[in-house]
Amino acid sequence: MAKIRVVRNNRKRWFRILLGFLRIFFRRRKYVFLGEEPKETCIIFSNHVGASAPVFHELYAPIKMRFWGTHEMTGTFKENYRYLSRIYLPLKKGFRPFISKILAGIITPFVRIFYRGMKLIPTYTDYRFLYTIDETLKTLNEGESIIIYPEDSHDGYHKHLNKYFGGGFLAASRYCENFNCDIKLYNCYYVKKTRTFVIDKGVPFSQLREEFGRDYKGMAQKFCDRANELGEQFSEKKSKKRKS
Repeated sequence: MAKIRVVRNNRKRWFRILLGFLRIFFRRRKYVFLGEEPKETCIIFSNHVGASAPVFHELYAPIKMRFWGTHEMTGTFKENYRYLSRIYLPLKKGFRPFISKILAGIITPFVRIFYRGMKLIPTYTDYRFLYTIDETLKTLNEGESIIIYPEDSHDGYHKHLNKYFGGGFLAASRYCENFNCDIKLYNCYYVKKTRTFVIDKGVPFSQLREEFGRDYKGMAQKFCDRANELGEQFSEKKSKKRKS
């Protein structure tokens, strides 16, 4: 199996102070584990829910993790602004282009600081993804877990997830092959209405390999379907409580 998880906050001191300040304004989120809480290095796949899931994972997750994030948010100020004003705000959040430019001008400095503090691992859609894989393997080998937001969000973030990309499963495969070990993958769904992160039982990658071989898209779809089941299950529980 993977290395025993080393629980530590390796964020820089200034960022830890910032997180402490932000916790004053944002209520603690609840974590529900359907199995045991991860005790070893692992990879978690989570829905995005706009900026909500990454921010609250960073603030309150009981597991110390390093995040995957789009490379535009790890680049220059200009690249940050361009991504927020042209992609994130208008296409993913649905703001009008003019409003998106104004909002991006306001929030880019703050978002830039926060993302730099999180030490994001940049993701790419071309050959540079090899760097993403290398940095992921290095992080896992050092005993720190990884969290990935694999949903296809080109047309925005949805409660019902349509598709997961398979890059994270490729990274898990490379890790197991390079270090001759196994690693558990966890499915997570953030139910925004109840402020709850639901984390499913861990699945050894070796089990997925037996079922799918090297079909990483198939693995991704299996996790996507299960994430939707978690979302429906825990949203229904809340609705039943209200009716009663």
